[in-house]
Amino acid sequence: MKYTDNKASRLHELHGSDFEIADGQEDITGWDVKDAQRNKIGKVDDLVFDKESLKVRYLILHVKKDKDLGLDENRKVLIPIGTAELDKDDDEVILPNLTINQLHLMPDYDKDMLDRDLEAKTYKTVTGTTVVETGNDFYNNDIFNDRNLYRNRAHDRIRERDYDRRENIEDRIDRNDRVEDRNDRNDRIIRDDRNDRIIRDEKNDRIEDRRDRDDRRDRDDRRDRDDRRDRDDRIEDRNEDTTIPVIKEDFEVSKKAEETGGIRIRKRVVETPVQEKVNLREEHVKVERKNVDRPATDRDFDNLKDQDIEIREHAEVPVVNKEARVVEEIRVKKEVSDHEETVKDSVRKTEVDVDKIDPDRDERKK
Repeated sequence: MKYTDNKASRLHELHGSDFEIADGQEDITGWDVKDAQRNKIGKVDDLVFDKESLKVRYLILHVKKDKDLGLDENRKVLIPIGTAELDKDDDEVILPNLTINQLHLMPDYDKDMLDRDLEAKTYKTVTGTTVVETGNDFYNNDIFNDRNLYRNRAHDRIRERDYDRRENIEDRIDRNDRVEDRNDRNDRIIRDDRNDRIIRDEKNDRIEDRRDRDDRRDRDDRRDRDDRRDRDDRIEDRNEDTTIPVIKEDFEVSKKAEETGGIRIRKRVVETPVQEKVNLREEHVKVERKNVDRPATDRDFDNLKDQDIEIREHAEVPVVNKEARVVEEIRVKKEVSDHEETVKDSVRKTEVDVDKIDPDRDERKK
């Protein structure tokens, strides 16, 4: 089947759809997600599955804000399913090869913007390479292999065999489709023959599963018989030497420090606008011409020489001087106080009462 870039008919969020996780596989929604150093970076918000192949392609990681780890905001990103793995013992998802820097570069996930461009950006951030796709080969990559998710978990043989059988059937059907393109008539013959073999393989697997269940049932029956035999042996031993332990619990109170509160002090610079009025003096040169009519004097003739006269204007401008002064000091200290508290609990001990058996009294009761 050729790939068609149609998000509405191919990729879907699991919850709210008509599909559910297959039997025998974990629903990891709500599990904590941690990096390789086991630092919690968020939770699994949901899963995105491929409707055509019925396989999970991404988990939606809800990143939690944690400034100690360099995570500055809450947001959602897509994580290819093959890059995650389940913790061996706890309900946790580990991202062993994803760094905090890569997490920063991940594009934000939006359900309404889930398209090939978002997938390509996610692919490049995880692998460092640009994807080259042909047909339906976009997901033919190990980072989309959902079997990587369970690599740390111990699977029983039935689940592994079912998984392998399902993949083998899909591979055989793909091969049949390619044969059909070459020759319809031969394809029908080959497909019927291969389907017969698939049916025979499934029948043999069911027979093997039935044998495994019979073997487990026989082991359980043998274990039950052994348990009953052990109980009978213990009952017989009671008539011989019997040791009854007398147990007494001790009560001990220790102390540990717990955080109960505190204060956080933030220092910031605040600018406050100020203003003040100041009188400034300015000089202005005015030139006046006046018409006169009088006889010229010797002094007037002296002024016939060339000369330059400069009269400069001056003006006062404001000059601002600022001086920083310490007006208050804040001192923080912790005071330690002691108080006495009574811790109440209960301890247990074994008390053994010994009564003498009177054979005559038991005989009279009969």
